Amino acid sequence: MQAQTATEALEAFVKSLDPKGKAELDALLGPELSKPWLPEPTNKPQLEAYFSDADLLLYGGAAGGGKTDLLCGYALCEARRTVIFRRQATDLEDFWDRLTTLSPENRKQDSVKKRLVTMDGRLVELAHLEAPGSEKSWQGRAHDFIGFEEGAQLTAQKVSFVMGWLRSAEEDGGRKQRCRVIIASNPPIGGEGLWLIEWFAPWLDPLFSKPAAPGELRWAIKVGTDEEIKTVWVDGPGQYTDEGQPWRSEELDGKPRDAMSRTFIPARLEDNRYLGEDYRKVLNDMPEPLRSQLLHGDFLAGRKDDEMQVVPSEWVRAAQARWEANKDRPREPMLHMGVDVAQGGADTSTVAGLRGVRFEPIDERPGKETPTPVEIVEQVFRLRRDDAGITVDHGGGYGGGVSSHLKTHNNIITYPFVPGAGSGSRTRDGSLKFKNLRAEAWWKFREALDPGNPDHELIELPPDSKLLAQLTAPTWKPVRDEILIESKDDIRKRLGTSTDRADAVIMCWFHRKKSLLRKVVQSHTVRRSAPMRNPIGHR
Repeated sequence: MQAQTATEALEAFVKSLDPKGKAELDALLGPELSKPWLPEPTNKPQLEAYFSDADLLLYGGAAGGGKTDLLCGYALCEARRTVIFRRQATDLEDFWDRLTTLSPENRKQDSVKKRLVTMDGRLVELAHLEAPGSEKSWQGRAHDFIGFEEGAQLTAQKVSFVMGWLRSAEEDGGRKQRCRVIIASNPPIGGEGLWLIEWFAPWLDPLFSKPAAPGELRWAIKVGTDEEIKTVWVDGPGQYTDEGQPWRSEELDGKPRDAMSRTFIPARLEDNRYLGEDYRKVLNDMPEPLRSQLLHGDFLAGRKDDEMQVVPSEWVRAAQARWEANKDRPREPMLHMGVDVAQGGADTSTVAGLRGVRFEPIDERPGKETPTPVEIVEQVFRLRRDDAGITVDHGGGYGGGVSSHLKTHNNIITYPFVPGAGSGSRTRDGSLKFKNLRAEAWWKFREALDPGNPDHELIELPPDSKLLAQLTAPTWKPVRDEILIESKDDIRKRLGTSTDRADAVIMCWFHRKKSLLRKVVQSHTVRRSAPMRNPIGHR
């Protein structure tokens, strides 16, 4: 005899009830069934996401998984004060239509401000975070539910900032109102969405040491500032301090920080019975890699590069895979270092070291910890080995003090890198010149990674999600017969963070041949100045 399904068992149970039992069941289920929305029972991921205990939930991946309905449903049925964010104002129209379809009669409703109050007093606001500083207008405005639709289109800094006002003092049925955040998103298209991979590394980063299953709770705290957000994974719920920890942060200063639970639940098209095969046909008809990205929800390989992206993501991932594959190989002497200088401010002082073709893990210190050249020189000496050459970024006028200090106090000559200086070089095929030295350095690194270049180098890059995001962030455009690379300031406006790690790597690689030549000259000089060996038989 074939076993009953849960639905069949439920139907049999209802049929077995007498009129009194059915009345009692109706009274018990009435409040739930009267809600404007309920999770679809056949959509298991959506159901799990709705009832998940995670403080911070990432829901999505594949298209068609019911992300919009999850946000609308939770706002209308569980939360008391909700705000849902999207990137642009025009993106809110479809969401507003679905929200008002589910809740057509409300106590208050403003279609211009995208704000409503339901008949039972629930506030739902929709907003966008497109303009620079737009997140600041939400400072101090408490919400017990904060949602983000297509979160990969937003920056980590803006998401983190508005999450700072996740709180509630309201009581719901005699219990304190629950507070939670849901980020609903397809995989990133472009470098700005890769922060999701760090925030949810146990589920999304294949290099994470302790992977987690979908829906499994893990705990983390955020350290640093909104300009440089870092995720620290901890053992479980509770309060943690940074005393004696490698992730020591000045903002904590020994004060305890409560860990928040996080999880990721992948959404699948096949779980949504309202779309099914017709929508699958639409996705199957899309060009690659968008087809695989939306159909399978791949947050890594499925990410589509910008058509004018300087360094393709696939090339960076291949270099990171080589680094991981060769991690047990004996290390070569350190050849060169790249130093991106930040004296104070929100950026970081960042150092990249190169051994042959293999980069060391990137080292960085917050700019507020390196206010003068002295601290940066100390950082360099802590990492420098084998008389490695040093390139220092002189853009912005900060690097000069570091180079001067190294020469005056340590007799070390550095190679200055001035991004805006002219370039006399051309692309490998000779077709284009470069607008400045920054463009030349980035393009030469691209050519070195290019597997289609017969002279390409098997560069090894550390498996660092921020480095991947930064190296794949800049775009380029032709200006007459010259290549112009997107400026650091423009990237900072777009991503909300600087490309310090990537710039240190680029500078290090650009001047590595100077160190190779220097070592060859030193070796030749030593051989010429060495005393002649005594003739055989003589002592």
